[in-house]
Amino acid sequence: MGLMNACELIDAVKGRLTTGRAETVFTGVSIDSRSVRRTDLFIAIIGKRLDGHDFVAEAVRKGAAGVVVSRKSSVGKAGGDIVTVMVKDTTKALQNLAAWHRRRFWGPLAAVTGSNGKTTTKDLTYAILSRRWKTVRTEGSKNNQIGLPLTLLELRDDAGAAVVELGTSSSGEISHLVSICLPDVGCITNVGPSHMEFFGSIENVARAKGELLDGMRRGCPIVLNADDDWFDWLRRRAKGQVVSFGIHHRADFMAEAIHARDGTVSFRLAANCLGIRRRIRMPFSGAHNAYNAIAAAAISSQMGAEISDIEEGLAEATLPNMRYEVMRLSGVTVINDAYNANPASTISALASFCEMSVPGRRIFVCGDMLELGGHALEAHREVGSFIKRKPIDYVIALGELTPAVVKEAFGNGSRDERSACCQSVEEVVSVLREVAVAGDAVLIKGSRANRMERIVDAMRNGSPAASRKKVKH
Repeated sequence: MGLMNACELIDAVKGRLTTGRAETVFTGVSIDSRSVRRTDLFIAIIGKRLDGHDFVAEAVRKGAAGVVVSRKSSVGKAGGDIVTVMVKDTTKALQNLAAWHRRRFWGPLAAVTGSNGKTTTKDLTYAILSRRWKTVRTEGSKNNQIGLPLTLLELRDDAGAAVVELGTSSSGEISHLVSICLPDVGCITNVGPSHMEFFGSIENVARAKGELLDGMRRGCPIVLNADDDWFDWLRRRAKGQVVSFGIHHRADFMAEAIHARDGTVSFRLAANCLGIRRRIRMPFSGAHNAYNAIAAAAISSQMGAEISDIEEGLAEATLPNMRYEVMRLSGVTVINDAYNANPASTISALASFCEMSVPGRRIFVCGDMLELGGHALEAHREVGSFIKRKPIDYVIALGELTPAVVKEAFGNGSRDERSACCQSVEEVVSVLREVAVAGDAVLIKGSRANRMERIVDAMRNGSPAASRKKVKH
C-alpha cells in the first residue's frame, strides 16, 4: 500500500510540482541515496557536511519515484518522468510531511524526553506495547528535527501504537518536535544537568523539558518522576492527568525491593493507582534501570496496556547498545555504558556498579563529561565526591576534565596505587592491561565524543591477562 501520492505530497509540504504526474504513488521516504528503495520519495536535505541535492541522480538510479528539492539547479536532474517537487526548505518539507502523516495515524503515540534514561525508557515502553500491538519506535537516539520525522513516516496502517524520543540542545526545540508528533501521552524522565553549555542553568533545562507539557493537548496524560526535584513545578504546568513514578516518594507506579545480581534486575512493581503488586524480573544489569522500567510501565498503562503486558514485556526486553551493557572478557566483567554521560547518569551508573557482586576490584574508567559549560569542573568534582564515599578501588581518567574526578576522590591527580590519568584510549588500555585481573569489574562511561567504546573493542582484541599482578591497595 502506498504511503502517499504526489498530489498529497504537494499539499503536505506546500510545494510545487515541476515534473512528473500527480497520481504517482510513493511507498516510502528516504534522505539517504544509499538506502533508497524502488518507488521511494527522496528528500534532498542540506546538512552540515553533505547536500542531498548532490545525490538526486543517484537516488533516481536506485529507483526513487520522486524527489523534493529546494534548488532550481536540481530540477530536471531526475528526468521528466520522475516527480520533482520544489520547496523553499527541504528540512521543513520533511517535517511538514511527517506532521501530515502523523495526523492520519489512529493509534496512541507517546513522547519521552528527559535528561537521563529517555532512550532506555522508550525502548522498554516499546517492549511492553509490542506485546499487544505492532509498535513503531525511534531507532537508537534519532530524536531530533530529522530523526523524529523519519520515525513518524514509518507509521503504517498495520501499526497500533508508537513511542518516540524527543531530544534537545536549545530552547524551543522540544516545542517544535511536539508540534510535529502530537503525543497522546508524554513523559519527562527527570531534569538534570545535561547540555549545560547550551542552557546555562538547571532552571533553563527544566523549562526546555517542560516544553513537552506546554505543547501537549489539554486532557492528555503526562508521566512524571515523583523523586525528581522539579516534580511539583512540572506537575503544576500539566494540562492533563499526572501519572507519577518513583522509588523514594509515594507514586502511582513504584519500584520496591530492588535487587540487581547475576546480570538481572528484579523488583516489586507497586501499581498503586491500579491496586496491583507484581514481581518483575528483567534480563539485564543496572539497578537504576528500575526507574526506567516503572516509567515505561506508567506510560504503557496510559496507552491501553494491561499489567500482563507490562510484566511480560519487561521480562523479554533488551537494553540499547552501550547502555550498561555487561560482558565478560577473559575473566574480567566489563560494563560498557559509553553511549553518553552527564553527572546524574554517571552517578547513577556508579551506584549500580557499587551494588554489583564483584569478587575482585571495581575499576572505573571515566571519560570527560562534555557540554557542561561553566559547570564542568564542579560537575566532575561531584562525581569524585561520590566515588570517595563508595567502594571504587581504582579510577582511570581519560581527558582534560576527569583529573578533577581523581583529585576529589583520592586527593591526587596523576598516577598512583588507586588512579591513573590518561590522554588517549591506547594509554587507558595499557593501564587496564596492567591493573585488571580475572574477577575484577570495569565500568566504562563518558560523553559520546570520547568514543569510549574503542576501549571495549581493544579489550576484546587483547583483554587483560588473568595472570597479571594486582596493584596493591
